[in-house]
Amino acid sequence: MLKGNRSSPMNHSPWQSRFAAPKANCPSGQGIRWRATCSCWLTMIWFSSQAAGTLEAAWQRHTIDSSSRGADGVKLADVNGDGLLDITTGWEEGSQVRVYLHPGHKKVHRPWPKVTVGQVHSPEDAILTDIDRDGNWDVISSCEGKTRTIFVHWAPPKTSDYLHPSHWETQSLPITTGKEPWMFVIQLPNAQTREAYFIAGSKNPNGSISLLSTTENPRKLQHWRSRRLYDAGWIMSLRPFDMDLDGDLDVLASDRNGPKRCALVRESR
Repeated sequence: MLKGNRSSPMNHSPWQSRFAAPKANCPSGQGIRWRATCSCWLTMIWFSSQAAGTLEAAWQRHTIDSSSRGADGVKLADVNGDGLLDITTGWEEGSQVRVYLHPGHKKVHRPWPKVTVGQVHSPEDAILTDIDRDGNWDVISSCEGKTRTIFVHWAPPKTSDYLHPSHWETQSLPITTGKEPWMFVIQLPNAQTREAYFIAGSKNPNGSISLLSTTENPRKLQHWRSRRLYDAGWIMSLRPFDMDLDGDLDVLASDRNGPKRCALVRESR
């Protein structure tokens, strides 16, 4: 088994820093189950299935937004509690991060209500998360290119202002500013304290998988902490997954250009 860099655990962190991977050529990965995942370029579209007919007839494409350029993947979450999944995405070439609210099944084929939560250069990915646990879903965007920064887009305090871009606030995360071409961020559960934990992945130069954690007040971005867990070449995916079925979420990552071009499993203890 190949193991990544070790470092001392972060104070109050339930996560250890051990990564494991199959052998260097990744033929079968004896002793560990793993799945390689990858990201791909996506147009902002909605697919609906039909019960019968050919594959072409069974799947129809319905564009819900085509007003920008380079929607680089989507993330889903129910931000308004209506039981329907909403969307966030970063338009990489358009330098915009947006949220789309599911309009209901009868209107799902039409353009969705949307809000531009921030304008940042080269957003590779975006996720929906309630960082400060105030009940309003914020957005975190990961930017590569020359920006090389992770941004926090704070949602308005009032639900009625959610679709008004002027009520959103965008801030850069200081510990990430200009450091690495950031590709992805995922959130890890933490029910023990008010601190929030995130895993961030980037690509070379200086590519890594890193652990980000907040303080008791996540809005004090200058107090967020970072710990480098793994030297990476080009992280293509990050997924929370209980690999060993022990009830704790591990992190599954795929590294495209690093010395271990295979899936990496981060084990939590």
